[in-house]
Amino acid sequence: MFRKPNKRLFKLALEKAGLKRDEVWYVGDQYECDVKGSLNAGMFPVWYIGAMDLPYSEDHSILTVASWDELRVKMEGLQKRAEKERK
Repeated sequence: MFRKPNKRLFKLALEKAGLKRDEVWYVGDQYECDVKGSLNAGMFPVWYIGAMDLPYSEDHSILTVASWDELRVKMEGLQKRAEKERK
């Protein structure tokens, strides 16, 4: 048996979903389990801090969001930028 942050769990999830690791943004609220685990599995990690009551040390190399609306806005901005680059 294995659990997060073991990358085998993330790879199994990708396999079951029929997705490639570079197609997935993994959003999680636990830095060690979710962020590091998904990063080690080759996914794009997003650290959701909106449910945290504890102080945390922000990691500027990881996309960090405090709300689902903030995540939506950032994803839309990246999509628009990618569309411009393709033109």
